[in-house]
Amino acid sequence: SIQNRQDQEAQATLSKLFQLLPHCVPADAADIGRAWKLQAALSRNQNRTQQALDSILKASVIFSESLEASHPDRLECTRAQALLQSELGNLPEAHRLLAELLDSETRLFGPEYRDLCITHSMIAELHLVEGKYVEAEACFREALRTGIAALGPNHANIAATRCNLGQT
Repeated sequence: SIQNRQDQEAQATLSKLFQLLPHCVPADAADIGRAWKLQAALSRNQNRTQQALDSILKASVIFSESLEASHPDRLECTRAQALLQSELGNLPEAHRLLAELLDSETRLFGPEYRDLCITHSMIAELHLVEGKYVEAEACFREALRTGIAALGPNHANIAATRCNLGQT
């Protein structure tokens, strides 16, 4: 299929990139981290969740050593780790990562930061999986509040959050 061919081409490109990056002078650690992030996305796209998690953990270590705490790549890695942990059934670790992310985003950017909507929604989804509907509803409501404040009432993420809130 077209998707398989695209995945194979992407994998070949990433393999070449991983071979070349160590020889770059100076090798930019953040670029190496981004390559691992791409590898994680490709692995997840191919339903290789554990391999995706391994790659995103490598990216996360590189980013934590080379980027400031407020850098989007670091925050995205934490979000990706939480998603992958939940897909692997490790809900306590997913909760821990999302709580850490929620704290970081709020501390760094304030209570109306645009991505707080996503983080609250992810926490709500974990609560739904666990059958904790009251907690899920509270998180979806907070996602809706922060999302409207940051993105406005007509944004696509707000419509999705409203839909999710209606299902709790």
